[in-house]
Amino acid sequence: MQASYKQWTDFLINLGIEKVPHTEKTYLGHLVNVYRLMESEGCTDELCRAGMFHSIYGTERFQGFKLPLENRAEVRGLIGERAEKLAYLNCAMDRPSFDLALAQAGEPYRFVDRITLEPVELGRADFDDLCRGHLYDW
Repeated sequence: MQASYKQWTDFLINLGIEKVPHTEKTYLGHLVNVYRLMESEGCTDELCRAGMFHSIYGTERFQGFKLPLENRAEVRGLIGERAEKLAYLNCAMDRPSFDLALAQAGEPYRFVDRITLEPVELGRADFDDLCRGHLYDW
């Protein structure tokens, strides 16, 4: 059974992120706002979940909180496999290589995982959803 919004926010609160500053509010406030914006724009529930957890492992630009990668299975169980994958990739993307992928003519879209230094290849649907999450984070 999939977790609920309350379970997702309880999980985040239990991590203490409501005390972490982020973009003139708290990190929890930012994550909830990204989720709500994506939901209001008609994104799928799966993509909204990825949006809520889009920076859970820390990103190239946000290091104010980083859940250890050893917790990926727990997050995957909470928000679903694809949502967690998109959240992880948003955290792990090397921004310069991701920016180059935006200019690619077609799939597979290639960029570098800055954590593992491995290449990442995505099909159109996954790449488009990763871009959506990245955009709504801004």
